[in-house]
Amino acid sequence: TSGGVIRFLLTDHMPVSNMYESITFTAWSMMALALVWELIDRRGIVGLLASITGVLMLILVAQMPLYDARLHPLRAVLNSYWLNIHVTMMLISYGAFALAATFALGALAFNAFGRITSSNFFNATEWEEFAYRLVQIGWPLLTVGILLGAIWADTAWGRFWGWDPKETWALITWIVYTIYLHMRLVVGWRGNWSATACLIGFVMVLITWLGVSYLPWFAGGLHTYASPQ
Repeated sequence: TSGGVIRFLLTDHMPVSNMYESITFTAWSMMALALVWELIDRRGIVGLLASITGVLMLILVAQMPLYDARLHPLRAVLNSYWLNIHVTMMLISYGAFALAATFALGALAFNAFGRITSSNFFNATEWEEFAYRLVQIGWPLLTVGILLGAIWADTAWGRFWGWDPKETWALITWIVYTIYLHMRLVVGWRGNWSATACLIGFVMVLITWLGVSYLPWFAGGLHTYASPQ
């Protein structure tokens, strides 16, 4: 939190302008969400898993040389108040989806090994339910984030939608999570089916978030400023 505040004061914008900042901000938003959850539910497990996942994300961002932690002037296209709104909204949704994926992966593991699923702390059914609740938080944030991005695109580039790789994969991510929510809420998916669908959704998040910046077959388009340099 202190690091993000200092970067904000030094740059006068939210610390979400490059890959280093986006990963650290997402880890922070995930921890903030878990803290609010724990203040309400006081179960302990949400905070524990968020702490583990957040530490792993921060280790990743600290160790990989591709992530540049230095402060740089904003590129012209990013020098907008929309950066503080659109990108921040998207990354908070990614934090919710990351924590949901952690619970979904744990539920799948417990169902596969089946030894500690009866515990009140390690309960596969409850963990899958937690994943679902977190997606319910992340999905509206993602929806609003995409809509705000379309408005920003119209302001910056003169069109709401251009099938840019990042735009396209953001839409695919939204569709996958929409299908997941529909199948769980309406059709009644539970257990491994629901957890697997939740993980597939997070894979789409990773492609949208990291793949467009690093994988050559996803690269290009007007969002190339999202690369780690």
